[in-house]
Amino acid sequence: MGPTIVFRPTSARVYAVLCWIVALAMLLAFATNGGLAEVLQYGPVALAIAALGWAVFWQPHVRVEARGVTLANVFRTHEVGWEAVERVETRWGLNLRTPAGRLSAWGAPAKGALFAGRRSEAQPELLDTDGTGTFAASGDSVLVGRVIELRAGQAGLPRPAGAWTGVRSTTNVAAVVAVVGAVTLAVVAATTLG
Repeated sequence: MGPTIVFRPTSARVYAVLCWIVALAMLLAFATNGGLAEVLQYGPVALAIAALGWAVFWQPHVRVEARGVTLANVFRTHEVGWEAVERVETRWGLNLRTPAGRLSAWGAPAKGALFAGRRSEAQPELLDTDGTGTFAASGDSVLVGRVIELRAGQAGLPRPAGAWTGVRSTTNVAAVVAVVGAVTLAVVAATTLG
């Protein structure tokens, strides 16, 4: 059924690292400017920026595997069995049409206007349906959509034990707690210590 491929956009990784650099610079500025008191008062703002960088840019991905496809978004994750993929749409980003409705993927955005005219070139290993193992890749919605269509098109083939059926959606508790907790802490610290 092919190797497991985890798609994460390179640009999102860069944005996450930039958020963390900004957060670190803020902490250093607070420490040198006002010492511990300023770090305690405004440091949670830097923590909120770092948490948002992780949840919004680092964590989202699309995982294509023998059991189905996983769309890990900011606050929700959708596990879609191959028979539940009715249609793949890639114009404005990766969207899967399923019996549960339209599911969007943060981990496979559309190309920006600067690169919109360039064709996505699939590496041969991404379209391999016989390989094994797990590897990371970066791709836009068109490339990821092609891989999903190829795998979903093998619906007549026997599926491995434990293959998913239908659509299962769950809340990303860690991301919700990190973002809501960090933002709440930032608001409380800025208002009570200020």
